[in-house]
Amino acid sequence: MPNENEKSRFTSVSRRLIIYIVLTSTVITLVLTAVQLFRDYNMDLRGIDTQFQQIEKVHLLSISETLWTIDTEGLRIILEGLENLADVVHVSVIVNDKILASVGTDNIENTISQDFLLVHNDGETEIAIGHLHVTADLNTVYQRIFDRALIILFSNAIKTLLVVCAMAFIIHHIIIKDLKKITDFIKSQKLQGQYVPLELTRIGFSGHPNDELSILADAINSMQTELRMGLEAKDISEQKLRTLIDTLPDLVWLKDTNGVYIACNQKFERLRGAKQSDIVGKTDYDFSDREQADFYTSNDSEVIATGSLNRHETEVVYADDGHSELIEKIKTPMYSSDGELVGVLGVGRDITERKKLDEQVRHAKKMEAVGQLTGGIAHDFNNILAIVLGNLEILELKTDKSDERQDRIQKAKNGVKRGADIARKLLSFSRTDAEEVSILSINKFVENIEDLIAKSLTASIAVEIELAKDLWNVAIDPGDLVDALLNLSINARDAMPDGGALYIETANKTLDQEYIRRNPEGRVGDFVMISVSDTGIGMNEETREKVLDPFFTTKEPGKGTGLGLSMVYGFVQRSGGHLKIYSEVGKGTTFRLYLPRVNKTALQQHVEVLDERQLPTGSETVLVVDDEEELRDVAVFYLEELGYTTLVAEDGLQALEFLRDKPGIDLVFSDVVMPGGIDGYQVAKTVHEEQPSIKILLTSGFTKKKEEIRNSDDQYLVKLNSGMLDKPYNREELAFAVRDALSEDD
Repeated sequence: MPNENEKSRFTSVSRRLIIYIVLTSTVITLVLTAVQLFRDYNMDLRGIDTQFQQIEKVHLLSISETLWTIDTEGLRIILEGLENLADVVHVSVIVNDKILASVGTDNIENTISQDFLLVHNDGETEIAIGHLHVTADLNTVYQRIFDRALIILFSNAIKTLLVVCAMAFIIHHIIIKDLKKITDFIKSQKLQGQYVPLELTRIGFSGHPNDELSILADAINSMQTELRMGLEAKDISEQKLRTLIDTLPDLVWLKDTNGVYIACNQKFERLRGAKQSDIVGKTDYDFSDREQADFYTSNDSEVIATGSLNRHETEVVYADDGHSELIEKIKTPMYSSDGELVGVLGVGRDITERKKLDEQVRHAKKMEAVGQLTGGIAHDFNNILAIVLGNLEILELKTDKSDERQDRIQKAKNGVKRGADIARKLLSFSRTDAEEVSILSINKFVENIEDLIAKSLTASIAVEIELAKDLWNVAIDPGDLVDALLNLSINARDAMPDGGALYIETANKTLDQEYIRRNPEGRVGDFVMISVSDTGIGMNEETREKVLDPFFTTKEPGKGTGLGLSMVYGFVQRSGGHLKIYSEVGKGTTFRLYLPRVNKTALQQHVEVLDERQLPTGSETVLVVDDEEELRDVAVFYLEELGYTTLVAEDGLQALEFLRDKPGIDLVFSDVVMPGGIDGYQVAKTVHEEQPSIKILLTSGFTKKKEEIRNSDDQYLVKLNSGMLDKPYNREELAFAVRDALSEDD
């Protein structure tokens, strides 16, 4: 192959300019010469034509007279004179198609000839006596043309040579010299090196400081400056991008279409246990076993083949410290600016905590669904218990006190109360809001119920309480807290059949983002922690995952409902906190309740003891509204036993019709949840608006509706809600509730 110098010898601008000048000059010379020669040729032809005309005008008459007089000698002299004319080579006189006289040569090629008619005029008529035939030689014309062409071409060649030499000298000094300087400057430039501007000396003969080459040099300097600035900006941008990618919590890598690594971030370096320089140029087979590498390669091939995103989850182990993460890998094709596929971009996001959070959300939704289910079950259960309890009390009233059946009735009533307690626990679990929130000091509260907790345990279990100083206050339902601590204590007791120790501790805890990252069910803030620990048998992982589910129990049939810990969970959730369980088989279990701190002073805790009072009676008219006939019958019996007059309605719509048609009703005693599209709250509101003098008492065995009304903007319904009579109720509870409702001021 020719070297660079050989290439430049054939491709230099000066050579090409000179060649172009020579070719242009030659073409122009040839064209102009051809034009000139063509013009000269036409002029020579016109000269011959002029001679022919001169012969016709000057000599034709004398030749005719000489021929008429048959003067042969005179005719020959005239013809010789004509033959001496320029370019004329043959002249002859023809009479009757025969040559009478001839001068010159008539066998020459490239001639031009003309015939002239010879006539004799006798004064009256013209008589044709012959023809004059004149031949001119074109070869002399051609020779003259050729001689002129040689002279023109030779002179133009000399002129062109002189012009070319002058132009070569001028081009070299004005253009080529500086172009070579510009070329050498561009070749020698390194954008990363020190900046040296291009300078041309453009004065005098060589040029002007503001001519095109000087402008070109300035443009090159400006371009060099802009390129350097752009390169610096690009380097800064790449560094920022690299820093951004390196600080991402995700794995980021890029492979070409052959599966070879092109780039990666620092977290990916940790995964592979190598620097980017050691990763680039290698494939998955250099870092993973064949099966795993085949899996990665297959995903890459799918992305390349389909041109679409690929997403999958996989567990990876980091080579730097050995820890593992569950990551979601997202692979997408990468294209160049012209649309060509260049590789596969991969992003790996740690979803370990997200999966835990998803599990927490799933569990929370399950508990919410179970809560709604248990709430509905408890509602129906309460209605059944109310029917049973009411009829037992009716039997009790109609049976003599000494009758041996009274004992059976009392046992049945005790069973109903146990059922009501289970229903209460179910409703407590299904509630989302606390019933009666108070500002409490947990330490004082625990001290007040310490004896109660001790009595719930066996003598073989020691109770140790450690209360933190300056413990923060909390806003919770005191009754829920009592239930929670008693349930945890009883649960601990059952886990220590051979005795042990129960530890109750309190502490202030500030939860930060790091804690929330590990425990996504919590939230950032200040909390009061109540810890209840035992030294019992502990729980395995499977039991720990189910222990909060309603009705789940490890106890023998008949020894537990499986609702105790569900109630604890519901209480903590309603209070805005969260619950953590730590357990180890054979060593024991710890329940930690985190309750949010409030910056308010705790109220003095006390227990109200109600004095026994004689059952109040009355003579007013009460409208009993309930969709279940058995419950209506019980309520009617109680009320009539207490002296009231009763009316009954099967649903809200019938109740409103009675109220409009039957005057004299003093109190509406209505169930809340009823069919027909009108519930107890709607009945109460309509009555209050149309007949505000009529009192209202509501009853229900379902807490969900009660919770919704508690946050209502309608203060009248909120007031009714607070005085609601919970099912199942006995005669005493109904007596006091009815009298309180009738005696209430408007």
